[in-house]
Amino acid sequence: MNGAFVTKVQKMPTIKSYQASLQGLFAEIDAFVQNLPEAACNARPSEKWSIGEEAEHLITASMGSSALFSSPDERLIPSDHASRDDDALMAEYQEKLPLAGSIGRAIGSKAPTDFAPNDLQNRFLTAAQLLNASLENWDEQKSDAWMVWKHPLLGKMTGREMAAFTVHHTQHHLNSMKKKLENING
Repeated sequence: MNGAFVTKVQKMPTIKSYQASLQGLFAEIDAFVQNLPEAACNARPSEKWSIGEEAEHLITASMGSSALFSSPDERLIPSDHASRDDDALMAEYQEKLPLAGSIGRAIGSKAPTDFAPNDLQNRFLTAAQLLNASLENWDEQKSDAWMVWKHPLLGKMTGREMAAFTVHHTQHHLNSMKKKLENING
């Protein structure tokens, strides 16, 4: 490993700091869904997802991230690049997002489903607990040395990049759900 890479990694957030951020976001989502009226959960204020569909997307994403972070070492592949810092990763994601077309619309493009806030809350809490446990057991030393996923827009991602993206993605959808509720409530 060269010295510049080691210096850069030392300045980047740890997996534990991403985990702490996610725990705060998960608590916010739990409180949000707990107080969500069923009619608002399933309202479709635009051609995009309902609040329930976004919550379902976060459940799926959290379960997927949990699986990635709990993969046995033999399923990981050595990283071919240094971890991008949070700002660079999110800038690249925002730049490529308009090119995505159908990426991220998988749930929203299906026939509408009626979601029950209580069911979403219970399943989200399960997904959040699994992801938290996976991150708790993740070896920080593997965070930059191993790739855990090939994102459709961002390409190969190290463990650290995946943790950063998971925080950003979760925050994005929480903000979106809150905004939708504001619009529904007028």
